[in-house]
Amino acid sequence: MAHMKSMTAWVLDVGPSMSQNLDPMKGNDDSKITTAITYMSSHIAQRMIASKTQEFCLISYGDDITHNFLNESQGGGYDRVNEIVSMKKCSGDTLNLIRSVKVGEIVGDAIDGIVVGLDVLVRINQRYAFNRIMV
Repeated sequence: MAHMKSMTAWVLDVGPSMSQNLDPMKGNDDSKITTAITYMSSHIAQRMIASKTQEFCLISYGDDITHNFLNESQGGGYDRVNEIVSMKKCSGDTLNLIRSVKVGEIVGDAIDGIVVGLDVLVRINQRYAFNRIMV
């Protein structure tokens, strides 16, 4: 049985609330963004080793930068949504880029991030037979 190819779009909140600690009362001093990036990096590294057909992208909302296809093609909208990593197979350089994500100063719109993520999955997947996953 052939392995199914997968495309995964990660949508990550990088707004100011992500700099808060998870639970300092229980001795967990990690911020929300640190925990999210650690989980994402571990999961992607595991997928790199286990599957040669896994592609992924990383979209952040609440970022100080606006860079996404919908904003550029429609002449506006979907502000503060940044396509940090375009849909592709992961490499060590990509993992380093993920680990360098910083918290923004502006609260973003989660719906905008999700719509941009869905757009990437649908637009890129038109010519391929990939499973589409959004995290």
